[in-house]
Amino acid sequence: QPPMKSAGSMTSRMLGGFWVISEVSYETEGSTMNAIQTIGYDPAKKKYVGTWVDSATSHMWNYEGTVDESGKVLALDAEGPNFMADGKMTTFRDAYEFKSPDLIISTSSILMDDGKWVTFMTGEMRRVK
Repeated sequence: QPPMKSAGSMTSRMLGGFWVISEVSYETEGSTMNAIQTIGYDPAKKKYVGTWVDSATSHMWNYEGTVDESGKVLALDAEGPNFMADGKMTTFRDAYEFKSPDLIISTSSILMDDGKWVTFMTGEMRRVK
């Protein structure tokens, strides 16, 4: 299928010194989706953890992930309903590459049955000052 384009916004704030709470809203193909994401660090697991809920699905995504050696890419994995195979669960990955204080590249991928990751969504998030 040809790529779909969407536009939206993300507003983030700290909750204490531990959690980042982000509210997301974007429009694609004439409909609006809203979401809330939480991300924090679990020192016991030595991993980043979080959640995602949105207005398009009834599934609560529970993240767990790490930052790469460069310290610039946060990859968060979550189990969720496979939109290509009804009734089946699979692993998804949301990755955030921090290019600068004002630019984050976001990618969402799905783990296929053959063990390969397929990216189905990419986006740029730019800070508005």
